[in-house]
Amino acid sequence: MQADNRGFTLIEVMVAIVISAIATIGAYDIFISQQRTYSAQEQVAAMQQNVRVAMDLMMREIRMAGYDQLTTGFDEIITAIQTSVQIRADLNEDGDTADQHEDITFTLVNNMIARTDAVDGVAQPLSENIVNLAFVYFDANGNQIPYADIDGVFPVEQNNRNDIRQVSLTVIARTEREDSNWQGFDINGAPGGGYRIRSLTVNIRPRNLGL
Repeated sequence: MQADNRGFTLIEVMVAIVISAIATIGAYDIFISQQRTYSAQEQVAAMQQNVRVAMDLMMREIRMAGYDQLTTGFDEIITAIQTSVQIRADLNEDGDTADQHEDITFTLVNNMIARTDAVDGVAQPLSENIVNLAFVYFDANGNQIPYADIDGVFPVEQNNRNDIRQVSLTVIARTEREDSNWQGFDINGAPGGGYRIRSLTVNIRPRNLGL
């Protein structure tokens, strides 16, 4: 029996090349799509972790506002505005709030949550890529304490600060990088850019206020 020595025809070769090219392009598209999805998920996870670490620290320190074991007597909350709060606590129980970690300010500066210790006055970054930081203050009955509009600052008036019993903290953060394939928000949190944003809110009850 004579062996069949015929090879592939040119048409068969071209069809095989086209099929291979289509399969390769499809696999590449799937790979790129998966990479984009993974990158987006990674950015969102990093953003949320970044915000949670900052919020946990703010919660712990704001909760200690007004700690005064020696009943020395001092203003527990010095500044209470929409984007900043300054709290005091006599943590080492020496009768003053002049030591490290005892007079702390949290504020929003250039899309960054900053923590400033009055001892050195240096603003340390807690979390970056922040669209907004908002504090809302409530009295013992759960009523929001009104702001006063002073040059657009919106502070809680000094004679109302002693009524603060609860602080609601909201942080709106964005991803570090913009995704051109995502219809989301711009760098300031307005619709129309490629950033993903997340909003987290916690309610804090400083256990030492009003004692």
